[in-house]
Amino acid sequence: MTSIEISTLSRLVGSMEKLDFIERKRLPGNARTVSINLTQKGKTLVQKLLPIAAHFEDMAVAGFSKAQLNVLKSSLESVYENLDMLETEVNEILQKK
Repeated sequence: MTSIEISTLSRLVGSMEKLDFIERKRLPGNARTVSINLTQKGKTLVQKLLPIAAHFEDMAVAGFSKAQLNVLKSSLESVYENLDMLETEVNEILQKK
């Protein structure tokens, strides 16, 4: 799940493929579906980045109680859902013009 525009996502996936972090394959019987998987180089990078990402997350929520974290996560999920509905609205408006 991502909120990135499809064109931006496609460029990112292409860049990651050129760097040999992922591989793309069309699924048999469905030309519209693409399977994206990490290469060994991508898996190695993920293993290096996960501890760094976890540290950033720990620092970002330092001092939050478990209850506060639950409220924060729930609030962020609500914001995302609201923005998703807004995107649908905007697309409907643009299609009418």
